[in-house]
Formats: sequence, structure tokens, C-alpha cells
Amino acid sequence: MMKNVKIKLLYIPLATLGVSLLEGCSTDDVFQPASPSIRPFEAIVVNDVGFEAGEGTRTADTGYSTTFVAGDAIGVSVISTKEGVTSIVQDNVKLTLLADGRWTSGVSSPLLRYDTDDISYIAYSPYSVTMRGMKSIDEIKAAFMPLSDQSTAVNYAASDLMTGMGTVNASGGRSKLSVTFGHAMSLLVVSPPIAGVSCVTDKIYSWSYHANARTYPSNVEITACVAGVIYEAMPWDDGNYRVLVKPGTPTSMQARYMLGDEMFYVDRPYTPVVGRYTMFTVETSAEVTNVARALRIGDFLVAENGYGQVMPAESEKADLDNLSPWCIVFYLGRHPHDDTNDYQNGDGEPIDIHAYALLAEAMQGATMCSAPQGSYATDDFNGYYNTRHLEPGYQGLPTLLPPLSFGYSPLRNADGWFVPSRGQFQCLLDNAAFINAQIDKMKGFALHLGHPEDTAWTSTPVADGVHDVNVWAWEEDRWVSRNPALRGASRLLLWRVTVF
Repeated sequence: MMKNVKIKLLYIPLATLGVSLLEGCSTDDVFQPASPSIRPFEAIVVNDVGFEAGEGTRTADTGYSTTFVAGDAIGVSVISTKEGVTSIVQDNVKLTLLADGRWTSGVSSPLLRYDTDDISYIAYSPYSVTMRGMKSIDEIKAAFMPLSDQSTAVNYAASDLMTGMGTVNASGGRSKLSVTFGHAMSLLVVSPPIAGVSCVTDKIYSWSYHANARTYPSNVEITACVAGVIYEAMPWDDGNYRVLVKPGTPTSMQARYMLGDEMFYVDRPYTPVVGRYTMFTVETSAEVTNVARALRIGDFLVAENGYGQVMPAESEKADLDNLSPWCIVFYLGRHPHDDTNDYQNGDGEPIDIHAYALLAEAMQGATMCSAPQGSYATDDFNGYYNTRHLEPGYQGLPTLLPPLSFGYSPLRNADGWFVPSRGQFQCLLDNAAFINAQIDKMKGFALHLGHPEDTAWTSTPVADGVHDVNVWAWEEDRWVSRNPALRGASRLLLWRVTVF
């Protein structure tokens, strides 16, 4: 479903960049000039370069500076123009920034200073071997194309063409080449939507969202479309997105993002201007008050008036502090192969399974009295059945976990807790980093899945004909066969799960 959004458009001029290039060579260098009027520059020093605030630009906008780092390279060509004929004297000399701040082209092929009136220096950044044979800055600009995928820092930097003419200066007996760089591309800066909206279910279920539940924009994609070519933007540290395009061609800023289960799309035309950046702010329409959102892995089930209500996975810790989080969703829907159990809600009525959820509180030091009966595959999802069929019966559990008994649930729309099967616990382990991060949002819970000092029981029996009384347990970093009535050297944990 497409929604309309508000757009704020701001044009801000880009300042030019000042760069000083110095190169030094001693009399011991390999290169030997053929004439006293042709000699290397004596040192290489690169000053910081950056955008200056142009007229009408807010002075607080300091995040658009450009700084060279060690390993960066620029290209400089020496051009001769005599009697209307342009020729290349030195072609695309590569200058690389060293860790100590010096620029070097190597002592065997230094950038040369020519003391004749027909000589000019053209410089550009970043360096590319494809710029050989270019006799002017206009040729460099025409040949350069920004990368279509600018979603990484490396690709973005490779798309930021800067060009400038050099002038020769001498000070204190040392020769210096000064270059003023200007940005040859146009920069698009997009501030994505961040405001959340209330979320609702697409129809009536046995669960609902909590009144405080809000969902926020996700799966954000910012692109620029130039003559049918899509340029993917890079997410910046300030939360904005940036993408560089060639100026002059009509362009569209495109934004796509999800709110709940709905896709929102924005397309706004503009004309990119050389050396300037255009800023768009994408705002969620005030008409969007709530969106449908399906249940997701990582969602929280909180206790509210005896029922389990859902808070979205993207909720922050502060959103949960004043609630009563009870469990975390780790699997959606009924497992298709290994779960044929008949689940009931707190009123004893059959329920459809929307999700399996982990109670975010393990019982420390707990042991099961004995192994479950039967034999199941190690990827089974029959923790409910296994727990009910503990040998000699589930009555042993209340003595370990008073006053709870199997089937106890404080929520009327969820079934009782049970010990996860190996398959269910493996599902948790496969997503442990995310589930543990969700646990960290829940007040008062500190235990984590897969801790190397823990042994966590499952309810799946080994039943290999030798260890019939053993169950599978996750210990340190592997599955092991353990007697559920015995304690080991590790910290014993009994995690519990439920369905709703």
C-alpha cells in the first residue's frame, strides 16, 4: 500500500577545497633532471581539505568536509600548450598519502616542476588509471562516472570526484604546487523518516498489540535515479543517506521503507547542480496513524490484565521498563512436521498456534527427575509432549519448581510452559545473539542462551538403547547426553517455552 509523505527540499552550495601539494627529493634521488629548469618539487605536504559554508548555509553544517587519509591517492598531469597545440608532458602521475602525512609518487618518477610559461597542472581525486591521456579537467569530468552502488564507504569515496588546477609557488627556496579542489559531482542528502506509528493486527486473533506498541520505519532504501540508472545511497553516521550523481541531468530522489507490513514509496524530481548538495527530509504523513503489522521473531509477550499482549521486537528497553515482559517469540506458526499436540489456553479452550516463545527466565540449578518416554528425532518440536511424559510422569516437576506445575500460565491466551525439545532449543541457539539482545531489554533478567559455563536441559530423550534415561543437553558449545537427575560441574539451567 502506497502512502503520501511530506518532503522538505533545501539547496545548499558547496564550497571549494584548498589543497597544497609539496614534493621533496634529495640530490641522491634516482631521477636526474635533463635541464636545470626541470626539477622535482622539493617536498609533499597535503593540508586538510573540507567544505566551507557557502552563502545561506547554516554554520552548524560541519559534516560535509573531506579529509584525506593514509593510502588515498590523487592524480596530477603536466600539460603543455604551445601555439594552440596541447600535449601531455607527464601523464596521470599518482601521488599517494603516506602515514606520516607526506605525499609521494616515488623517487624514480617524481612530479616535476617546469619553469616555462606553457606548462599547467591538472589534478583530480580519487586516482584512476582510466584517466591516462586526459588533457583537461573537462575531459576528466566527462570520462568519470560515479559507482551505482555507493552503499559502502569505499564506493562512496570512489564516486566523489574532485578536480582543480595547480599553480607553482616558491617560498624559502622550496618549490610548492598549490591546487584548489572543487567537487565535480552533485551530492544528494536524504534524512529518512524516523517517527513511529501505532501498530495493529490485520484481523482479530487471540492476541493483540499492547496500547503502547509502536513500529518504526525499517528496510530503508534511498536511491537516486538518473536517466534510468539507479544509484544506491550510503547510510551516514548522522543518520542521513548520501549519494553522488553527475550534475545537470534531471534526477529523482527515491525513498522506500516499511512501516509494519506496509511499503511506503517517495519519488521527487530535482536537478543536481555541480558542487552543491541537495537535502531532502522525508516525513511520515500525518494521515498515517496506525499500520498493520504481523507477528515477528523477537516480539515480546507482556502480561496485561491476565492476557498476553505483544510489544514489537524493535521496542527499546525504556518501552518495556514499566510493563511485565513474559516471553520472547522465537518461532512463528505451528512447526509443520514434529508438533501434533493439542494446545489449550488458560480457559481450557483449544488455541491455534501463532508462535512459540521463550520465557526469559531460566530456572538455575534445576534438574528433571527423569527422562521423557519415547524416542524422537533430534530436530523435533515436541517439547510439550516430552515434558508431559516425563518418567514416571510430570508430577515430579512441581517438587523441583514449586509452586508451578506443568501447564501453569499467568496468561489466559497462552498455554502452559514446557521444557523445550532439542529441536526447539537448537532453533533458539541458531538465533541466540538476537534473542540475547532481546533478553537484555527485559528488566531483571540476566541469563543468556548458549553461555559456555552452562548446561541447558532439553526434553528430548537420547533413547539410543544404551542411555535410555538420558536427555540431550547443550553444554558449553556442543550437544551431549546427560542424565537429567544428575548434576554436573557446569551451571544447570532449565529454560522453558510456551505457545500462544
